[in-house]
Amino acid sequence: MDMLTKLKRFITGKPEDSESSALELKKKGDVFLQEENYEAAVEQYRRVIFRLPKNSDALVNLGFALCEIGDFDEAMQHLEVALSI
Repeated sequence: MDMLTKLKRFITGKPEDSESSALELKKKGDVFLQEENYEAAVEQYRRVIFRLPKNSDALVNLGFALCEIGDFDEAMQHLEVALSI
């Protein structure tokens, strides 16, 4: 499956499934974070935040994972959003 098809599927997910799928993605991100697979965790948490932008747990975990891979500027952005919720 090419990247454009994957992106379309990602964006056009069913709204009623959005929260439940986001929570499943967060669980996957949590596993990746625990396994210290930070790049994979970042990807999962970004997908969660796309669906649930005010999920403070995902924002904090994304910030942590970004710090671990050295992206401190983006990490701070997400952590500041988490603090404002």
